[in-house]
Amino acid sequence: MLRAARSGLIGEQYPSEQARAGAIEAGARRPAAVIRAEVDRAVQECLTAMRQHPAGLWDAPAIWLRGGRGPVRGAVASLRSELEFHHVDLAAGYAPEDWPAEFVATELPRVTALMSDRAGAPSMTLIAAAAVRIGTVPPVDVTGSPAAVLAWLSGRGDGSGLDAGGAGLPSLPPLA
Repeated sequence: MLRAARSGLIGEQYPSEQARAGAIEAGARRPAAVIRAEVDRAVQECLTAMRQHPAGLWDAPAIWLRGGRGPVRGAVASLRSELEFHHVDLAAGYAPEDWPAEFVATELPRVTALMSDRAGAPSMTLIAAAAVRIGTVPPVDVTGSPAAVLAWLSGRGDGSGLDAGGAGLPSLPPLA
């Protein structure tokens, strides 16, 4: 998307959810060393593109898979989210409680809104720094540490340490 913006074009994050899923599935079948080398290369390429991106082009349009048209500056937060979430997914000793507080504070409202918009998910409202109101009948307020709430909503935690006020935690569709 950054390269496209520098060329006066509108870049696209992914053509579709299916294309994204297919790329992930294909990549997951490769040996770990190949995946690690590809991640290192891709992150370095992205960081270089960010460092070299002209100051006047950060508001250039791009097409985001789930957000539609928006500025390319979203690539910075997007890379951060990918690195933080997938670092946890590796199960290599980095856990949601290791996420920096400012990352959690930024991501919790975003993920709450994403989950609320997902098919099959009840409505959700962030009602405090570490509380989400789930629009089930009756509504359930889920509280806990901000990182634990984010981990549960993003599918990186089982809800341990969360309190649903005596009700069970509602099941959620995967964030993907």
